[in-house]
Amino acid sequence: MSGRQKSAAASPEWGLAGVYAVSIMARTTVMALIPVMAYHILGTAQHVSELYFAASLIGIAVSLCLPNLLLRLGRWPVFISAAAGGIGSAATLASGTLPGLAAGLVLHVLMVLVFENVMSLYVLQYVPRRSLSAFEPRRVLLAGVAYGLGPWLGAWLTENVGAWSPLTLSAACAIVVPLSIILLKPISEPRMPAPSKGVGHSDVRLFLSQPRLRLAWLLATMRASWWCMYIVYTPILAVSQGLGASVGGLMISIGSALLMLAPFWRRVVEMTGMRRLLLGAYAVSGVGTLATGFLSEVSVWASVAMLLFSAFAMSAIDAIGNVPFLRAVRPHQRMALTPIYNTYRDVAQVAPAGLFAILLMALPLPSVFIMTGALMVLASGFCRYLPRRL
Repeated sequence: MSGRQKSAAASPEWGLAGVYAVSIMARTTVMALIPVMAYHILGTAQHVSELYFAASLIGIAVSLCLPNLLLRLGRWPVFISAAAGGIGSAATLASGTLPGLAAGLVLHVLMVLVFENVMSLYVLQYVPRRSLSAFEPRRVLLAGVAYGLGPWLGAWLTENVGAWSPLTLSAACAIVVPLSIILLKPISEPRMPAPSKGVGHSDVRLFLSQPRLRLAWLLATMRASWWCMYIVYTPILAVSQGLGASVGGLMISIGSALLMLAPFWRRVVEMTGMRRLLLGAYAVSGVGTLATGFLSEVSVWASVAMLLFSAFAMSAIDAIGNVPFLRAVRPHQRMALTPIYNTYRDVAQVAPAGLFAILLMALPLPSVFIMTGALMVLASGFCRYLPRRL
């Protein structure tokens, strides 16, 4: 194959990775803006938690219906609906009203949900299986850039241009995603396969009967819950302490960019072992998050430093966090048990928001970080039950 042919063959894979990054920019450019906007409109972190709790419940309900929607309507109409949702989210959020905030957050959640799922389907269809190992590093690289740049850029635009600018940028990215797919591949798609029988009660019982699978699910839920806390409450902490929205956005960007340290952490695993690294990383992130809560009323910059230090430890957990499940599940049970394991994402979206809404009824904002830190220290203790050979 000539050099020109190789370039042509590789370009769709780079193109899909680029489209994936643009879909992330549609999300991250308003990632720091929405919590701050909610805090200003609702007045308290407790009400922000309640709003996110309700939006997460709606997102989970739609995620359960999404396979049937894809089967009945096809990917393209659902994809276009997600882009329209991104535009609608920006428009309603720009109103600066409580109804606009609620509608905008729900539409934003649905846009993210659909983009993630449909982009995965396009990747599986158009990237050859033998090329997936080359495609994944490209996707992670460009996604890391989007996660690292988007929150800071959105917060900077808010403070220096106006809240309308990151909202407009998010809507523009939402429009670019389906247009880019048109340029890369034709709209026509093969007939969607019939849905599987789904998860049955016997599968759930099988999952719960295996202690290592229960432990892997619990640790994954703790990990995802920390990130949900970080994304929502870091901007609120920055604004409430007088640092401004741009500092909150920068903190989210730095924390997200740390996920690109995955190759470094895999080298550390080779030296220390996975069990020891997970135990230490959960403990360090927990202590750092606890310190964030305790120091926030004493030295705001010290609390910022401790929270970023916790994000550094969390990047180690994220790099290898799914391995306990992959090592524990038996090959012939993966198809049945993986969907059950993946429910940790749904639980992590809903449970922290509900817990923090109750907590903030009686306690100030630092209690969110103290509670989260305590849970991470508890998770470190659970890591002692991981197999020593990990």
